[in-house]
Amino acid sequence: EQLEDLFLDPSVISYVMHQCDEDDEDFQDDVSNLYQAWGLSKLQEQSTTTTTSLSKRKTKRIFVPINDQYAQSRSAFAIPGGGSHWSLLLWEITIIRSVSESESAKSEHGRTYTQSMGEAEILSGYFHFDSYKGYNSSAAKAVAKKLSKVLTCTQSSIVNPNVSVVECQTPQQNNGYDCGVFMLGFAEALALDDSGFGSQIEYETALKTRFDAMGGQKRFASGLRKSMAVVIRELASE
Repeated sequence: EQLEDLFLDPSVISYVMHQCDEDDEDFQDDVSNLYQAWGLSKLQEQSTTTTTSLSKRKTKRIFVPINDQYAQSRSAFAIPGGGSHWSLLLWEITIIRSVSESESAKSEHGRTYTQSMGEAEILSGYFHFDSYKGYNSSAAKAVAKKLSKVLTCTQSSIVNPNVSVVECQTPQQNNGYDCGVFMLGFAEALALDDSGFGSQIEYETALKTRFDAMGGQKRFASGLRKSMAVVIRELASE
C-alpha cells in the first residue's frame, strides 16, 4: 500500500466550479493541467511499471473543502460574500493491480466507478463529512461531478461513469459559526488515519475517535483554534 494526501485550496475549487466550463474550447487543457498538478498522472505512470516495482495498491486522497455556494450559478457566485457553510469532501482515487482484489474492493467499499488502465484498474470514491447534516449535500454532489471530469476526460475505457457521494456520519456543531473549524479538524483527523482505502465505517470510526480524543463537543473547536493560533505565531516568527 502506498498513500498520498493532498488538500486543495478553496480558491482552486472555485476555479474548477465556475471557470472550467465544458463548452469552453480550453476545457480539455484546463482539466489536463489539473490532472498533472494534482499528481494523478503519476498513478497512470505507475500503472505501466513492472509488477515487481508496483505494489498492489496505490491511493491518492484529495481533501476538498466544500462551500454551499459551489452549487450556485456563475452569476450567483460572482456576488461577494456569498456562501455560509463549509464541509469536507474526501476524494479517494486508488489504483489496484489485481482484478480479483478490485472486484472485492468495489463490493466491500462501494467505490463509484472503475476504469481500465493497462493491467490495473482505478477506483474512485467520494465521502462527504458535514457538521450540519444535509446542508451541503447538493454542493458536494456538484463538486464531485465536476472533479470526476478531471479523471474521466483524461482517461478512457470507463466502465461506470456515474458519480455518487457517500454521506458519512459526522460529529455535529452546536452553533452557527464553527463549520470552518470543524471542516479543518475533520481533514486533520482523516489525514492522520494513514490506513488508506478506508470504508465508510472505518472513516467514520477514525473521525469519531479523534473527535472524542480532542474533547468532544465541548472542546473540539476551541482546541483546534488554540492549536491553529500556535502554528500561525510560529509561522509569523520565521
